Amino acid sequence: MMAILSFIMENLGGWAIGAVSILIGAVGLYFKGRGDQKRREQEKRAQARIEAMKERKEVDYEVDNLNDDDLDDRLAKWMRDGDG
Repeated sequence: MMAILSFIMENLGGWAIGAVSILIGAVGLYFKGRGDQKRREQEKRAQARIEAMKERKEVDYEVDNLNDDDLDDRLAKWMRDGDG
């Protein structure tokens, strides 16, 4: 076993070290890319939540300022037996 390792280090040592270095670098880039993608997805979801909160606030403000008749008209479209 030691003879094989000795042969590899003597004859292929530089090449093997280079190949292992490239492999380690590729694996590192792969995991960095996955981490970056995960971070981008989290930022995208956070932005979507912010937009949804803004839209909800606008709708709440709009509904709060409706008079009774307009509110009934708006809610009628959500009723199963309504005319909306």
